Amino acid sequence: MTFSLLLFACAAEAGDAQPFVTAADPAIACHEEEVLLSIWHAQKMLSSVDYSGETATIVVSSRHWLKTRADVQMQIAFAAYCRVAVKYGRGKVEVTGYNGHPLYGTVVDGRWHNRLTGG
Repeated sequence: MTFSLLLFACAAEAGDAQPFVTAADPAIACHEEEVLLSIWHAQKMLSSVDYSGETATIVVSSRHWLKTRADVQMQIAFAAYCRVAVKYGRGKVEVTGYNGHPLYGTVVDGRWHNRLTGG
């Protein structure tokens, strides 16, 4: 009898907690990534990061992008992907030059593909 009362009490507490469970706020979950994007924007590497649903577009300075190491390029792309991943669980980021050309790389569902190096 005591066990069933304890089980009922635990279930009731869990039921009461359910309305308080919410999805993570991308601004909070991706704080470090947002700081990284801000730094690169201040360095004139990024012109903008535009979010539209499950897709984000990073517009970069071609001159700066081409002088940057491949691992840094990947970090920048994943920094923008963080917000998409937290909000939708999946999505796409495109890294482009001005006017959308050229396409330097993409992150699709958490996988980076660098068009310049094939990585």
